[in-house]
Amino acid sequence: MILLALFQYSPWVISMILLVCMIVAVSIGLRLGNRNKERDNEDDKTTSNLIGGIFALNAFLLAFTFSMSAGRYEARRDILVLEANNIGTAILRADLYPDSMRNILMPLFREYVETRIAYYSITGDSALLNASVQKANGISGQIWQHCTAYFRQTGSMVPSNQLVPALNDMIDIVNTRQQQLYAMVPETIVMMLFVLTITSAFLAGYSNKKGRMDWPVVVCFCILTAFVIFITLDLDRPRTGLIRLDTAENSMLELRQIFK
Repeated sequence: MILLALFQYSPWVISMILLVCMIVAVSIGLRLGNRNKERDNEDDKTTSNLIGGIFALNAFLLAFTFSMSAGRYEARRDILVLEANNIGTAILRADLYPDSMRNILMPLFREYVETRIAYYSITGDSALLNASVQKANGISGQIWQHCTAYFRQTGSMVPSNQLVPALNDMIDIVNTRQQQLYAMVPETIVMMLFVLTITSAFLAGYSNKKGRMDWPVVVCFCILTAFVIFITLDLDRPRTGLIRLDTAENSMLELRQIFK
């Protein structure tokens, strides 16, 4: 439960806690290792192999977790660009309608674009995020109703056949983008990474045969490890971390140029 509560904090806080835990684990491991006076050479060889295996397992899990975070970051960026393209396509295809219909659709499209841009600026408040999604769905629903009503009244196939598929893509991707927002690395994997990292730090101190540690080297190792895990967690939180989707968001901001 304690580890689960950690995920409510920023990656900086979690990484600092992990850094402190690693240094403490090295210190405890060193003290326990110094008390053990009964290890012979054969035991030392077996222990070294086991410790090496744990270090390798920790490195593998860290690489795996980083890969998952990077993959999810790329997926969010691609979906954001795809949504902007879908909205832009729908807006441009609205030009196929007569001016009387365009005068109804374009203000709704403008409001929809501003709603989706505002969605990106919301951080850490699920209630506001859900409210923004509901507002966007309401606007897109109005656009859909106007398009279907126009088709029933006029029977015009060309503009409807062009706009309706694009409008359908624009509506569907909202839910896809919302789901990707919550598609983070499972907490079980992150917790296992924490356990292995702290265990590795403990074993590094425990297996030291000199009875003392080169603490500048130890602290440097702990800082670098905590920093890599910070980057991994930060990639998995594009709304609240340092690594943002600002470049991809520009594609959404550029949609404002269509209305000028």
